[in-house]
Amino acid sequence: MTSSKVILSLLLVATMCAYASAKNAKICENTSGTLECPKKGEKIKIDSVQYGSNKNNDCGGGNTSCSGGMQDASRGVLRSIKGSCDGKNKCTLSANNSVWGSDPCPNTVKYMKVDYNCE
Repeated sequence: MTSSKVILSLLLVATMCAYASAKNAKICENTSGTLECPKKGEKIKIDSVQYGSNKNNDCGGGNTSCSGGMQDASRGVLRSIKGSCDGKNKCTLSANNSVWGSDPCPNTVKYMKVDYNCE
């Protein structure tokens, strides 16, 4: 096998391993959810956090339509969530307007979507 094929094979394996560790959590408004890495010794690394509502909202309980859709976390909210979870094997987060700092979709059932990796 040529060196370029070996390198390509290693990159493919690394990509597959990284993809396999990618996780996400959906936490309905006014509830808590747990993020967890399945393997002992793995640690959570938060990639992104969004809050709001869209057509994929199955939290129920009323109106799920939101003109603003899903909103990315501000730096402060992201920093707080990372501080609660990054480097831990397991953490619990709450999804509510006070965590987010405002209500991006008044009179709408919302959820928080957290994308993370286990490293």
